[in-house]
Amino acid sequence: MTTSKQCSKCHEVKPRESFFRRTKSADGLQHKCKDCHRTDKKAYEAAPEARARQKAYREAIHELVLERTRRWRREGVK
Repeated sequence: MTTSKQCSKCHEVKPRESFFRRTKSADGLQHKCKDCHRTDKKAYEAAPEARARQKAYREAIHELVLERTRRWRREGVK
């Protein structure tokens, strides 16, 4: 097992601890380092269309979540 990996975005070679886990990949790590992943995530979440998408999703599932919660409270934990 190697102790380092190259980030596919910044192309820096970093220790394995600098990558999030991903069980589906061959080496068990994501292809981008944690720093690049965080940078991309912040940029994505700051975009207005992403905020609109998130709001639409929350509104779409609101009733579903309420109904599921009500049913769980009625029936209790099994």
